Amino acid sequence: MGEVFVEGFGVSVSKKSERLVVKRKGEVIFERPFFEVERVIISTEGATVSTAAIHECVKNGMRFRFHMTNKEVFGRHPAKLQLGRPLGR
Repeated sequence: MGEVFVEGFGVSVSKKSERLVVKRKGEVIFERPFFEVERVIISTEGATVSTAAIHECVKNGMRFRFHMTNKEVFGRHPAKLQLGRPLGR
């Protein structure tokens, strides 16, 4: 199992079939099956993350964090969120 660290302006994180894909300027710079990834850390304000990629991470119990450039955590998923539960109830 591995950790994916995403940084740099213009990077995109998406899902392609059963794989996590990271691209910069349209070029694939990282691609792995979701089952090989344990954690995703996004350390940039200039990245795009698809909802399909987030959904697959949640579905697979993967941890992910969003950091500001000063290392302040502004969001994280502890891998215990349940899909299908209504929000705010």
